[in-house]
Amino acid sequence: MTVEKIRIVLWRFRYMLIALACISFVGGIIEAIYALEPPKDTVLVLAKDVEAGSILTSRDLEVKKVPKDFIPNNSVNKENDVVGKPLIASFSQGTPLNMKMVLSEEFLQSPPSGSRILALPLDAANVSIISHVGAHITLYSVDNSSEHKAEKIVDDAVVMGIGEETNGSFLSTSDATQNVYVAVPESSAGDVIAKTGTSELKVVLNP
Repeated sequence: MTVEKIRIVLWRFRYMLIALACISFVGGIIEAIYALEPPKDTVLVLAKDVEAGSILTSRDLEVKKVPKDFIPNNSVNKENDVVGKPLIASFSQGTPLNMKMVLSEEFLQSPPSGSRILALPLDAANVSIISHVGAHITLYSVDNSSEHKAEKIVDDAVVMGIGEETNGSFLSTSDATQNVYVAVPESSAGDVIAKTGTSELKVVLNP
């Protein structure tokens, strides 16, 4: 085929060649964009803001693809792992869930070094002042005598999580109590457990 004939063929098919070139160019751009996107994985996230102590239901959850770098360790991708369990702290919409965010065996077995996590029934109104995880508190027991004497039993406990609200116990003067999961020094755990069964517990937020 002569050069002249080649030119004629190229001219006849010029629009097709231009279209193929454009498709190839666009395809290259799309490929480059996908290459820049971080790898993603499926994870269970909160579908709305959820308060500490709330019992998780299917309506609180949704499945999303999230960049792997933003997915915490022990993340959850099955509803059955967390539905029916209380959230230990307040979390915002879109937060990926992991098993340490709900009351579970994994949570209870992860106290700070030298301490033990205890579930303490506190006056629900009193809980509002320590409603964030990580708060340092002083714990008092109040006797049931007419004088209502308060005794300090732990001066630097750490709030690890907030449980669900229940009806007040016979030891409480409140209509409602709420379990608070507190890390107390191992050396004080026995005293705290004993006081929990015989007196009402009060907390003060440390400065």
